[in-house]
Amino acid sequence: MEIEDLKERVRAGEGLEKTQNSRTVASATTLLKTCQEVENRLVEYRSKSAGIARGGYALDLERARAEIGCKLDRLRCTARPRPISE
Repeated sequence: MEIEDLKERVRAGEGLEKTQNSRTVASATTLLKTCQEVENRLVEYRSKSAGIARGGYALDLERARAEIGCKLDRLRCTARPRPISE
């Protein structure tokens, strides 16, 4: 809102106070930095939620589990049954 007021004063050609303008610009800069930090945290959170590792690739753990399970089942089927000792 302060930025909007500052723009309106500039458009109207009003005399501007240097200290007030400096505060407004500093406030806007701080707000922008905060917004960027929040946006970065959101991107990081979404990446983690999607299973995307730091290198930028996604890990599909469910698919990996399913593939490993299928391979183990095939190994079990090919193994010779052991005779039961009495």
